[in-house]
Amino acid sequence: MDKRNRWQAWGADITCFLLFAMTLAGPAMGQESGDASPPVNPTAEQDEVYSTLDINPFGLLIGMASLEYQHTIGENLSLSVRGSYWKMDIEEWRFQFVGAGGGMRKYWAGRAPRGGYVALNLDAGILEATYTDTVGLVDTAVAFNLIPNIMVGYSWLLDRFHIDAGIGVSYLMGEVVVLGSRFPYSGLYPSLGFNIGFGL
Repeated sequence: MDKRNRWQAWGADITCFLLFAMTLAGPAMGQESGDASPPVNPTAEQDEVYSTLDINPFGLLIGMASLEYQHTIGENLSLSVRGSYWKMDIEEWRFQFVGAGGGMRKYWAGRAPRGGYVALNLDAGILEATYTDTVGLVDTAVAFNLIPNIMVGYSWLLDRFHIDAGIGVSYLMGEVVVLGSRFPYSGLYPSLGFNIGFGL
C-alpha cells in the first residue's frame, strides 16, 4: 500500500471511530445538559377542558330558560353563543321573549374557562307584549330588541362540573304600541347570571 492510500485508510478509520463515539455519547450528553425532551403525557391533553355547556337552573323556576355554549380560543379568552326564552305576567301585561346572542370573555384570573372574567355580550330577540285593559280589551305588540351587556363574574370548574356566576348591566332600547298608546322601556337594567353545567 502506498503512502497516500495508507493516510486515506487511517482517515476513514478515525472518522468512523469519532462517529461511533458521538453516537454512544449523544444520549448521555443530552441528559446531563438538560436538553432531553420531557415525556409526553397524552392523558393530560385529553383531560383538558376547552368548552362548557350550561343552563340557568333558577331561571327555570320563574319561566326563563337559557342554554349557553362557551369555547376557549386562547389561554385567557373564550367565545360563547346562547339561546334564551322567558315568559312572565306583570299585572295587565304578559311578556314573551325569544332570543339568541353571543359574547366574548377575557379571563384575568385563572385559565379559560375557569377563574375571574369580564364579558361583553350582545343579544337579539323578539319581544311579544300583550296588554289587557280593565274592560277586557286586548292588544298585542311585537318588537325587535338588541341588548348589549357587560358582566363581571367568576367561573369554577370542579373536575367536569362547571359553575358560573356574574353580575352586570344591560341596556334595553325599544317600545311597544298597544291600544294606541306607546310604552317605551328603554334604559339600563341590572343583570345577574348563575349557570351550571359541565365541561366538554
